[in-house]
Amino acid sequence: MKKFLALALAMLLFSSCLCLTSCDGNVVDSINGESPEVAFANALKSLDEIDKYSVVLSQDTSAKILFVPIYSITMDEYYFYSYEGKNEHYGFTEAGKKLKSEDPDIADVVAGFDDDLLYYNGVCYETSGTSRIKYTSETSPYSDSEYEEAVADIIEAGIGDYKCYQDGDLYYFVIENDTKGEITFDDEAVKETFTVYFNEDGLIQKINIEIKYSFMVTTVMEAVYSYGDDAMGVQPPQSPDSYTNYDY
Repeated sequence: MKKFLALALAMLLFSSCLCLTSCDGNVVDSINGESPEVAFANALKSLDEIDKYSVVLSQDTSAKILFVPIYSITMDEYYFYSYEGKNEHYGFTEAGKKLKSEDPDIADVVAGFDDDLLYYNGVCYETSGTSRIKYTSETSPYSDSEYEEAVADIIEAGIGDYKCYQDGDLYYFVIENDTKGEITFDDEAVKETFTVYFNEDGLIQKINIEIKYSFMVTTVMEAVYSYGDDAMGVQPPQSPDSYTNYDY
């Protein structure tokens, strides 16, 4: 479920992103008085307590030879995670469905993604291709966002160089890691950069993950968070009777 597009880089031997992480703020000592580790841990804790929020994913990849772009693939707002109370919903956005149907390269890259996963009032509804199944579950069986997990992993590993920034009332931190043998995201990468932006309430506003490979290869993934009335919410399934009962 929700596999990172980086898993498809073996299929895209020459992929490099032109959208690099930018640091427009002023360097500061902390995230509004907290270390990056504490600020991120508190933000994750807040996600467990917030009743309604959603996350939209984007990714850009392209290729260069001798610094000349020869290939590019852009996926803006192609996938979403949505949470409301105990209910959860994951799937392709309308833009993502269109991209997948119109571009064979994108269809190949997202082949490992589930089409639609919905946990609603104790029932899981799963759609993958032509398969539509449902089954009961006391709690959601779906895993947390890989973006959050990736940041948590590098923080737990205690490696990389940290910097904190302030841009107006907003804060963000950057972790850069190019330690050979200690890349946390992908063993094939040569450098990884994690940037976490916070809104004025200390909640996660955006996570940007940039992974650099050899041969001018880079991939950048971005997750943008919305809360409350700005979030998507989770709706009941359409045509629940069209799902086949499945007994795990």
